[in-house]
Amino acid sequence: MKTICKNIGYLIAILSLFCGCEVLNQSEDKDTMLSDCFSEEISVRSPMASKQINTISLSQNQKNLVRGYSDFAFDLLDSLYVSEDKKSSFVISPLSIYMDLAMAANGTSGKARDEILKAFKLDEGVSQLNSFCRTIIEGLPAVDLSSTVKMANAIIVDSYYPVQESFQKEMEDVFYGVAESLPFKEWDRVTSRINNWVNDCTEGLIPTMLDRYDEASFAYLLNAMYFKADMVYPFDPKSTVDRTFHSSEGDFSIPFMAGEFEIRYESNEVYSAISLPLGNSKFCLSVYLPQAERDIAEVIPRIKESSGFSSDTKDVIVVMPKFKTRSAMDVKPALKKMGVSYIFGPCDFQNMLEYSLPLMIGSVLHKATISVNEKGIEAAAATNSSIWGSSTLDDRTTYYFTADHPFVYLIQEKTSGVVLFSGVFTGK
Repeated sequence: MKTICKNIGYLIAILSLFCGCEVLNQSEDKDTMLSDCFSEEISVRSPMASKQINTISLSQNQKNLVRGYSDFAFDLLDSLYVSEDKKSSFVISPLSIYMDLAMAANGTSGKARDEILKAFKLDEGVSQLNSFCRTIIEGLPAVDLSSTVKMANAIIVDSYYPVQESFQKEMEDVFYGVAESLPFKEWDRVTSRINNWVNDCTEGLIPTMLDRYDEASFAYLLNAMYFKADMVYPFDPKSTVDRTFHSSEGDFSIPFMAGEFEIRYESNEVYSAISLPLGNSKFCLSVYLPQAERDIAEVIPRIKESSGFSSDTKDVIVVMPKFKTRSAMDVKPALKKMGVSYIFGPCDFQNMLEYSLPLMIGSVLHKATISVNEKGIEAAAATNSSIWGSSTLDDRTTYYFTADHPFVYLIQEKTSGVVLFSGVFTGK
């Protein structure tokens, strides 16, 4: 459809030439001018905090939005676990996907926007969403200066379809984002530009976002995230040894870390869980281990229903894998299962682009990576929506937590409750 539209554009330009107009020359000048913009890299406008805050301050309304966001995050994790290969580990950033869809919601209207807001449990419109997004984007880097949180947003548009000024302003004011118009006919340079931006935003953990020419794409909505934090209670590398991990594919040996800590711990009939504090303790890594005869499919809904860990700490001997996981997936099928479907068919994107015909989101490509070792955690994610045409024990009890079979994990900011990353580790 894009090719047809461009051919129509060329035809109009030729007809205008016969009518004494200057449209064709203006188009050529525009392309020449746009080619020059490749000389500089896309700016990375992730807000960096110079002063630490005690909490991410949320209004009562925004606190309700966190519950809706959490539901979205767990529904997405559950949907992906069902649809992905259950034998393989995977990691996602629900926050990255949320931000990407939030930008899309600003660009569309009608049923397409309504479905996104419904999936987010929002009932007051896009202004409520924008206020929440900006608070989280500004708050996450400031709540813990000993950790690193970077989040960046961008929209890259084919120069034939200008970005609406109102949408560009929302990108800048709400999402700290950049909007660029580039000639997609110079595809190699566009791809290189986008990949370099994602690589910079993720500190080199995701070097490539796009790797093939997509003739159908009019624009790309991009979000990139990076997170790094040390363990408050690091594991001793001398205690890391190979142990047996039990998976659905059989038993095999992998490196396990081990340590004894005073941390939050809970156990019920479905899972046992620990919360390992990170940085200045505003962030945490939570690990949820299914009980015997229980499955991860039972664990995720139960986490969603829970009110979180109590403030009490317990003495816990922790044995868990040291691991790295990389994932690349199109989350469009999972989003459609969650009720976000209209935006993947012809709909109105006139709030975003100066283009009168229906467009659609063709794919929501998500890449993520996480590394968990004795010292801490490093994780990154990028989301691309392609817009197409149409201790001392004393007398306390010691608990044992041995994560030697598949488990669920979350990286969460505790003052707001926002989940940055989530995943399933299966040993492979």
